[in-house]
Amino acid sequence: MGERSRPRLRPSWNSLRLGVVLAAMSLAAINYQSNAAWLMTFLVAGVAGASAPHAWRNLRGLEVAAGEVEVFAGEPIALPVLVRNRSLGDAVAVAATADLPLAAPTPAVLVPGGGEVRLTLLLAPRRRGRCQVAGLRATSSYPFGLVEAAVPAPAADVVVYPAPLGEPLARERAPVPIDAQGDGRNAGEDFAGHRRHVSGDSQRHVDWKAVARGRPLLVKDWAGGGSECRLRWSDIDGDGEERLSQLTRWVLDADSYGWRYGLDLPGLALDPDAGPVHRQRCLRALALQVVG
Repeated sequence: MGERSRPRLRPSWNSLRLGVVLAAMSLAAINYQSNAAWLMTFLVAGVAGASAPHAWRNLRGLEVAAGEVEVFAGEPIALPVLVRNRSLGDAVAVAATADLPLAAPTPAVLVPGGGEVRLTLLLAPRRRGRCQVAGLRATSSYPFGLVEAAVPAPAADVVVYPAPLGEPLARERAPVPIDAQGDGRNAGEDFAGHRRHVSGDSQRHVDWKAVARGRPLLVKDWAGGGSECRLRWSDIDGDGEERLSQLTRWVLDADSYGWRYGLDLPGLALDPDAGPVHRQRCLRALALQVVG
């Protein structure tokens, strides 16, 4: 996490309303020359003034940092915010906010002394592309709601991926040559066990040695195969945003199938690979692609 920041204070709307009430109480005390009215006025003003140092102490020692989030266009951005308390005292009624429109306010929580709490900042949906969440901060109006204390955090850089729309990726797009052994295994795959034979399974996938030992029809399953395909911009009709949405759908499908896949975009070609890092690389490329 970043360096610890000092809490910043600013009056809330409640303090402005209280100021109007105190002004009215002062006028009433002057008009009626009432010592009791003056006592009440100064008592309320003293309590209000004491709320500022309490608000500052409440957030002293907090560190705030945003985490990473995967979000698609049209979805609310559920940005994780980690609040760590370096002081020994508890931080009370802590919430997270930012300068962008919120889809829903975050609930206020207690951050124990020496502990940490993960909040979720729910931001309104955004279009695809890069989105900078500025003004990220942890806030609290403890104890009386008259002064708002805030601990700022570095701006978070969120990449919004295109919405995954369109036709699913057909499994026939990634044909793999059958291994020379003729046992139904694809090149590069490892044996992953048996499953019961169902109608439509190829006979060359059946474990005939097991059948010869008196076992029922079992089919060999293989994992980690070399299924590979290329997802091309030129294979899709439609405007730029429709193509990006379709390619996003195909990237997610290819990843769920366990395939190695490459991605061809105007001005960019990513070699076939697999895994979460490659998936994120492809999705970021789609999110940041410039279309005419």
